[in-house]
Amino acid sequence: MAINQCAAPPRAWVQTSSLAIYGDAGDRICDETAPHGQGFSVEVCERWEAAVEQQATPYTRKTILRIGFALGRGGGAFGKLARLARWGLGGTVGSGRQYFSWLHIADLNRMFRWGIEHEQIAGTYNATGPHPVPNATFMRDLRRALRVPLGLPAPAFVVRMGAFVMRTEASLALTGRRCVPARFNRARLRLYVHRPWRDVARLARVISGTAVSHTGMEPAPYSARLSGCVRLLDCPRSPTSAVRAPTLGP
Repeated sequence: MAINQCAAPPRAWVQTSSLAIYGDAGDRICDETAPHGQGFSVEVCERWEAAVEQQATPYTRKTILRIGFALGRGGGAFGKLARLARWGLGGTVGSGRQYFSWLHIADLNRMFRWGIEHEQIAGTYNATGPHPVPNATFMRDLRRALRVPLGLPAPAFVVRMGAFVMRTEASLALTGRRCVPARFNRARLRLYVHRPWRDVARLARVISGTAVSHTGMEPAPYSARLSGCVRLLDCPRSPTSAVRAPTLGP
């Protein structure tokens, strides 16, 4: 292995994986100890992680980050979802009950940095935000933030047909998992983006060039809201809140 052939092996090896390893977990909260699911995507993740674990690296600490949807300005999943919403295609996917586990790109960068710099960060971590939401909720708030009144739903059979044409797995859109960053929470990593739907709205307003006021948010001058959005997206220097897992009760 290349690491072991180095004259001075790196002190840390941070490897990516995916939250898809938990399968279609419904509304069950998944921390790093949750059981794995079943299916093609799960098997790919398991084999990927096993290949990492099998490597003997006596001088190199190994960390696996199971990553959720990373959202931010400049491309990635959020830009594609926003375009679909503007085109009137931002409706519920499948049942809409599948959970969408997401985090801001600035927080994902912080997790990678923690994996490199902190000696106590070793093993497997969920690299996601503390507030997963159902697909229907996420798409609804995205449409509101973009001022799109309606979004055509995508029934499961339509998604399967599209996946067949695109030669991909329909389960990537039709299944979900309600994951939380439990180990990063215990390690006291503080995230920049910590509120659920409000941060989705901020992302949408910056990308669309609008400043939409949400129910439940105090109105503020356009310039103030926009500058706050830009600071959020440009990776602010000081965190705003510690990671908090959602309440497990009803």
